[in-house]
Amino acid sequence: MSSSVLNVDQLSVAYDGRKGSHPAVSGVSLHIGQGEALGLVGESGSGKSSVALAILRYLPKNARIAASALEFQGREIRDLSAEQLRRLRGNHIAAVYQHPGAALNPSMTIGRQITETIMRHRPVRLDEARERAAELLGRVRVSHPERVLDLYPHELSGGMQQR
Repeated sequence: MSSSVLNVDQLSVAYDGRKGSHPAVSGVSLHIGQGEALGLVGESGSGKSSVALAILRYLPKNARIAASALEFQGREIRDLSAEQLRRLRGNHIAAVYQHPGAALNPSMTIGRQITETIMRHRPVRLDEARERAAELLGRVRVSHPERVLDLYPHELSGGMQQR
């Protein structure tokens, strides 16, 4: 078992197409400890999204993943059931996309979007979910989180939307 919270060793991703297999990522390794953050940086088409999506198991059916390890807290991600994977995505690992506005529903307040997600993953009442949402916004340094809960995505800057 690794001391890393996230342990990825020799990750390779390829996409099968009409003209054969197209390698997107080859031999990527990363190890993230408790409290650490990692940003994937590179040119367009360098495989950043493929790495993140492979870890989250969000790749399309034509993708092939190979790795000597793809572990979260010592457990092999590829062996998780659908329910275990849902809990992992809902509580521990998430992707922050370059254009966060595209991931937010413009007709719903930030608070409603966050509380619905919390309630989908935890058995809590609406008021508890809203309190947790404000707490989470505060943890990512959003000023006045209670006020932000009542705003719509277009009322926030791109950086605030990412948080």
